[in-house]
Amino acid sequence: MIMSDSRKALPKDVREKAAKASMEFASQVVSLLENVIDEMTSAMGDQEPVRARRATAPAKPAPRPAAKPAASAAAKPAPKPVAKPAANAATKSGDDIKKRVVAALRKARVPMSVEQLNRVLGTRSGELAVPLQEMIAAGQLQKSGVARGTKYGLA
Repeated sequence: MIMSDSRKALPKDVREKAAKASMEFASQVVSLLENVIDEMTSAMGDQEPVRARRATAPAKPAPRPAAKPAASAAAKPAPKPVAKPAANAATKSGDDIKKRVVAALRKARVPMSVEQLNRVLGTRSGELAVPLQEMIAAGQLQKSGVARGTKYGLA
């Protein structure tokens, strides 16, 4: 241990007393912390207190519990899925998707985003892009919002 010049100026017995006092203080702090941890553990789980063992190697941190998604008080429940027809080439055609979009929007009674439509219809965004644009051009749908905030409703 490297000592500064001011420590060297102290007599040996004073340095020894200071080292002994600091060790006692550290021991008391550790003891207090162990008592607090024991009390907290027993209060939280009404279990026997578990004393922490001092390990030579650092202990691995405990895994974090999975975070629960926060529920928004103003959030509307997701619309119930419309019954899906059997998956074949005909169900993926543009006309079929258009009919299913209209049925989903009628049932929901509110404009929906592409993400919501995908959940209800069981489709992907790429499958809905062209039919939605065609339906807007034909005047079947109204579009409001921009980018991710875009909602589609019946005209």
